[in-house]
Amino acid sequence: MESPLKASTAKPKSKKPSAVAILVGTVVTASLIWGGIAAVSPKSTANYAEEVARPLDKALVKAGGTKQSSGGDNGRTSDNRNPYYDSIFEMPIDRPAALTLINQVARDNSYSLVHASPTNRGQLGAVADIYIDNWYFDNTSKNSSYSELEDGPVELAMKLGDEDKPDRPGHTTIRLSIYLPAFKQ
Repeated sequence: MESPLKASTAKPKSKKPSAVAILVGTVVTASLIWGGIAAVSPKSTANYAEEVARPLDKALVKAGGTKQSSGGDNGRTSDNRNPYYDSIFEMPIDRPAALTLINQVARDNSYSLVHASPTNRGQLGAVADIYIDNWYFDNTSKNSSYSELEDGPVELAMKLGDEDKPDRPGHTTIRLSIYLPAFKQ
């Protein structure tokens, strides 16, 4: 029986990393760096349209609204370069009061709403004539201030009511939408 203290005659294995290990290490390191940059850079994923809408959202909540839903797109995907944001509120007021409210909220935020019609749709071209009377818009009062975006207007649209779910008596649904110009290429 051989003594465990005897020197081994086997050749020591090479300590050089393999090409696969180097490649995997490089990919992991690059991913960590890229993810770290994205994590500490809020502008890398921020939805500028949501930022623009924030004071309008806050004003509707302050007026007693309950946010039912919100969403959008930051415009940084391969299939969409335009940031947009939508939010829907239920307001404890009737439709005439809701109309007064959206005009006041718009005015307080330097917008001037126009009542959409079949002959003046603004950016609402896809809205059917039977629903157009519910929409108000402004696509001229403000220009985007984001240097990463193309020059162009901030497009605000506000809608009273919901065709799919009629408002309860004394309540009105308000939809708020903000559309911004595309990211520069």
